[in-house]
Amino acid sequence: MYVKCPANCVECVMCRLYVQWRFMRGIEAQFLALQKGFNELIPQHLLRPFDERELEVRLPYVLLFLY
Repeated sequence: MYVKCPANCVECVMCRLYVQWRFMRGIEAQFLALQKGFNELIPQHLLRPFDERELEVRLPYVLLFLY
């Protein structure tokens, strides 16, 4: 259960920043590897014209044609 500190005290801010840092440090290398592999399949310059909603709709069809 998430409890928000009503006073936004220094300890709560420091704890929140520490948790965020630990989480990001743990997944950053995995995300970069995923991004590199994805960009090997579809180069970044081909994705730039689309926003995230368009990619969400079209990407499954593009990946079907790659394999």
